[in-house]
Amino acid sequence: MADLLSRGTDPLSFSGVTSKSRLLARYWRDRVGIHGGAAEACLRQVVARMVRDHALRVPRSMLDTAAAAAADLIERDGVLVRPNGDRYIAFRHHILFDFAASRLYLDPFDLGHSVTALSSQEGAALGLAQALGFALDEAWEQGGEGRSAFWRVAGTPMESAETDPIATMVAARLGSELPQTRTDIAGLLELLGGADEREVGRRIVRHLLGALAVRAEDNPPLIVEPWTALATGLAERLGSADMTLGGALLLLMHVLIERLDAPGADPRALGEAARRLLDASLDFGADKHVPLGIEYVTRLFATDPPASRTTLSRLLQPERLATHAADDMHRLARGAAEIETADPAFLTDIYRVIFNYRVTNQSSVPLGSSQILALTTNPRQNYEMAHYGLKEHFPAFLAGHPKHAVDALGHRLIKRIQIRADASLTSAR
Repeated sequence: MADLLSRGTDPLSFSGVTSKSRLLARYWRDRVGIHGGAAEACLRQVVARMVRDHALRVPRSMLDTAAAAAADLIERDGVLVRPNGDRYIAFRHHILFDFAASRLYLDPFDLGHSVTALSSQEGAALGLAQALGFALDEAWEQGGEGRSAFWRVAGTPMESAETDPIATMVAARLGSELPQTRTDIAGLLELLGGADEREVGRRIVRHLLGALAVRAEDNPPLIVEPWTALATGLAERLGSADMTLGGALLLLMHVLIERLDAPGADPRALGEAARRLLDASLDFGADKHVPLGIEYVTRLFATDPPASRTTLSRLLQPERLATHAADDMHRLARGAAEIETADPAFLTDIYRVIFNYRVTNQSSVPLGSSQILALTTNPRQNYEMAHYGLKEHFPAFLAGHPKHAVDALGHRLIKRIQIRADASLTSAR
């Protein structure tokens, strides 16, 4: 920008420049575009040779007469320089090489060919990572409604295991950074809707959410509106034929549930997504998703208490208890505080069910997979952790909702709570 201003460019003309890509596009127009097609043809030769040689300078002798004349014009405008005498030419700054490569070597709307070429040349994707980013920025700017064109283009590096990992990483990172509104995600959800594109869409989502999770670990300001829309879209697509999206939704919920107070957050939509996930997991036997599903539904219980109660009540049914009580109940008990706040009567039911049901199986179950310190547990011990959790919460329950707390105990449960909680502590020691 300083270079453009120093040469008389009107400062007001930068009012629409909102990104590095737009600023470079303006610089390109004023320093390269004014010289016509000959200048771009010259730079296309220069960039192609640099990529081939893995170098940021090329011999001036490689240029034909027309290209050499164009190079002189571009050099006078400060785009090219001659390092180490007159034998070589190079871009004035490496970022100009990156931007030139994005315009002259990569086609943002036909990245399939470019990515294949990058993957076949060792180190090419690493050298052109920034250029790929600029190309994807251009695709974003021209992506149209729902950014459909961008998601199809950005998905190209992510859809094949043969793609250079650097190209995949760049596409996933930009895909996690650029969305600002819920409509920016619409094109991605379209990919998950078509039968021919669904598998491609799944792979894109997995890479995209991996990049988003990495960003979230650094705790930067995160615009949550588009990702809440994605969570809703993923939840709506869960079913008997497509529970593979369940893991992706859990990862996304992990990011969003810690940002319920962020601008644009929609806890009610997240609560619905969590309930859909747990219901689908129970319906279609995706037991690996149930533990976190219980956690997220209980944490978001207050967003819709009747619906949350309906979903969690499924865990208390006799047929579910018979096979999964040891796995489900201690996780449900961890949500006692959230459930009590919104629906103390339901917490009363949970107390009654958990303290009137018994798990006697004491067969050893591995606790983790460590080869150094192999720990074990058993179903009875896991279940009695639910007793312990509810016992620990009971004083708060009694203080906040005394009638419901007394109803939960009934006429015989006070002693049973103490006995079972003490036995749980003894066995845990």
